[in-house]
Amino acid sequence: MEKLEQTRVKITPEIMKSQKTLTCECGGMVFEPGIIFKKLSSIISPSGEETLYPMEVFVCAKCGKVPEEFNDRKMLPDEVLAKKSTIIK
Repeated sequence: MEKLEQTRVKITPEIMKSQKTLTCECGGMVFEPGIIFKKLSSIISPSGEETLYPMEVFVCAKCGKVPEEFNDRKMLPDEVLAKKSTIIK
């Protein structure tokens, strides 16, 4: 069998400058890691006991909200989400 060669683009500073930047609806562009805990009932918990399930999120350093783009699995509560975020060039 022949190996398929993958062409990889070398990421340069020029390429990064030209890419779009995710921006929170408040205008913030810096995000910090955070953790949200979900409480799993004993019925669905793998251990059969009520347990806490940690979820890592990235929070806007300016307003404390999580942009919708970071909620791709749709598991975050509405109260932590920025309702609309933008992508700027």
